[in-house]
Amino acid sequence: MKSLNVSGVIIRIASALLKSGIPLLISILVSSYASGSRPAESTTVHGTITDASTGEYVYGANIFLRGTTLGTVSNIEGFYSMPNLPLGEYTLIVTFIGFSQHEENFEIRKGKSLRMDVSLSPVDLEGESIIVTDELSAFEHNINISTISISPRQIKSLPQLGEVDLFRALQFLPGVAAQNDYSSGLIVRGGNTDQNLILLDGITVYNPSHLGGFFSTFITEGLREAELMKGGYSAEYGGRLSSVLDIKTKDGNNKRLAGSAEISLVSSKLLLEAPVGKGGWLFAGRRTYIDKALDASRKLGISEFEFPYYFYDLQANLYQDLSPNDRLRISAYYGNDVLDWQEATAKINWGNQTVSTRWRHLFSDRLFSTFMIARSKFSAHFNIGGEDALLGVDRVRDWTAKGDLTYFRTEDHEISFGTELKDLKVEFFQSFDGRELIRIDQSPKFFAFYVNSRMSLPGWVMQTGLRSTYYDDSSDKLAFAPRVAVKKVISNFNAFNFSIGRYFQYIYTFNDEFSFQIIDQWFAIDKSVPNQYADQIMFGYETSFSGFDRVTVESYYKKMHNLLVGRPELATFDEQLLNPTVADVFDVTEAEAFGIELFFEKKVGSMNGNFSYVHSYVIKQIENEPRYWANWDRRHTFKGVMNYHKSKSTQFGFSWVYTTGFPFTQQLGTYVYWQPEQLRPEYDLIPGSRNNSRLPYNNRIDFSITKHKKIKGAKVDYYFQIINVLNRKNIFAVSWDIVDIENGKVAERNDFRGIPLFPTIGIRMEF
Repeated sequence: MKSLNVSGVIIRIASALLKSGIPLLISILVSSYASGSRPAESTTVHGTITDASTGEYVYGANIFLRGTTLGTVSNIEGFYSMPNLPLGEYTLIVTFIGFSQHEENFEIRKGKSLRMDVSLSPVDLEGESIIVTDELSAFEHNINISTISISPRQIKSLPQLGEVDLFRALQFLPGVAAQNDYSSGLIVRGGNTDQNLILLDGITVYNPSHLGGFFSTFITEGLREAELMKGGYSAEYGGRLSSVLDIKTKDGNNKRLAGSAEISLVSSKLLLEAPVGKGGWLFAGRRTYIDKALDASRKLGISEFEFPYYFYDLQANLYQDLSPNDRLRISAYYGNDVLDWQEATAKINWGNQTVSTRWRHLFSDRLFSTFMIARSKFSAHFNIGGEDALLGVDRVRDWTAKGDLTYFRTEDHEISFGTELKDLKVEFFQSFDGRELIRIDQSPKFFAFYVNSRMSLPGWVMQTGLRSTYYDDSSDKLAFAPRVAVKKVISNFNAFNFSIGRYFQYIYTFNDEFSFQIIDQWFAIDKSVPNQYADQIMFGYETSFSGFDRVTVESYYKKMHNLLVGRPELATFDEQLLNPTVADVFDVTEAEAFGIELFFEKKVGSMNGNFSYVHSYVIKQIENEPRYWANWDRRHTFKGVMNYHKSKSTQFGFSWVYTTGFPFTQQLGTYVYWQPEQLRPEYDLIPGSRNNSRLPYNNRIDFSITKHKKIKGAKVDYYFQIINVLNRKNIFAVSWDIVDIENGKVAERNDFRGIPLFPTIGIRMEF
């Protein structure tokens, strides 16, 4: 198998740039610092942007001064700073989609720093009269390479299976694929699902899914914003090769008691939030009742199917403003899946727990900081077949301490830097019939430091960064990851983008490419294998035209080194492994992914949505074996999402996904062999080369209709959804049946199919 000739040229260029990354970074930082200038008499205007109805911070608001080229955007905590403003009179303008424009006159006087906090009032986005304006400030000051933000409002507009879900909404974005209909895992630009850094308020979440991936762990109504960075992300983030999903939850309404509730065919949710002291609190909960519904069905004689499974999630936040410059926030999440199937002698439970304390402090009108101490835990316990059958435990515990600071040096230059310390503990245990099969106990620690510089010049935005990591259980303990991103603004809303960077990963999931994993099993690297790392390079162009607010074309190339894949002979852990090294269980592989993405987005209006096309390749190679297509390789992918507001009370939603079929390993035949002292022969398959065939294409269309009403001041939505309107029998995997091979039959292929036509109904209320 041969990749495109250009890939070899690209990787040589990338390697040369990355090898010179540290001196390149230093020279850019020094030159950018030296280039700043300060007016003889100047001061700083700063403040926070909030939602007037809830008190929540507004991220990404555009702040600029009328009649000047001076402007900035608010950060994730709603903070902004415009240093070095000359003395005089100005008009401050603040805009953000979904809120009314704010204008305020002010005067800068000698020697006086000015704080201007702004509250924006929400407006209806469903009318054609809403026009996206005043976004130029954000466009000219930010580098959003391969980055897409998604809000709860956007998530709720999509047809979903029973309820809205963040991960399933993300799967409609270009460059993001799902393993199958039953998985909420994210495959981003050719990277496996464990190569995504999932952050919940800055806390790493290790297995963010329920029911083998049917639902993600996040309660949509409790979220404020989710930002997916598919590549080219800054030095602030590390520990994963492919992407970052940074999820921020609501702080809590500090204006009034508010809430929401939802009931569907599969689950119920409740959210409450209210002010307390000098802040607010929030509580959200969700529980499925698949077990209760099936139990009632059996009692009524409708069905005899039993599946005693349920899950629940709890989310709680509390914050207090200790002073105008200090906010203390405590947040917690607890989720658990329970399967107690006595008839099948299977008892499994797994879930995530997170808790964090976060302090936001403003040292000065230019120096903004956040500090966090957090604990994250994922654990799974399973018992299959009774006390003397298969027992297992899988745990990941993560203590994290982190500090981030941002210095707004000038109106066009900001420097951020910070540290991160992680203390990990990874445990995995399995026994069968009282015999211990495998035990892994790891306690690695790592420390990271990063510095990042973002500078705006006329027609240019440049971001440079360096992340250095010390990992104590590695043959190469110290690693450096330089990153550079550049944006060339051609004209209003027209720009070219470029980024290059190196990324390291130290913790990964078990993947043998031959079996399905219902629950992720996490491991950490050790001295027996080299560090996993990836080099990424990206070129892109962004613009807007013909009614679309955003149009992007992006091409990327990613080379992934020292990936780990489970050795096939150990896939079932028949061999006893007590405290093995990583090299005892895994083979080292290489992979490369490259492709091109085309994305059209219309954010507002009576008809809005997005459409994308992706052409991509993912190639892997195990040492001394031929190159092969990865399990998640997709050649062509078309996606479309559209919402049509027929009126203020009626909304239609459509979504469409078409993708090339998945690779699989075609079996060539079977063979017979005799075990000593056995009276009957055994049969096994003769496989072809790895992933040598491809399944038929997948095609799925979903539809929804939502009726909006107001009942005694509360917003009520009634929705009806149809998943897989065409009832396509999409195949996502195969298995081979050799039970009757002794009767002369050829091995039979069994197809695993996606979700059939599936209608759902529900009601959602906000008060």
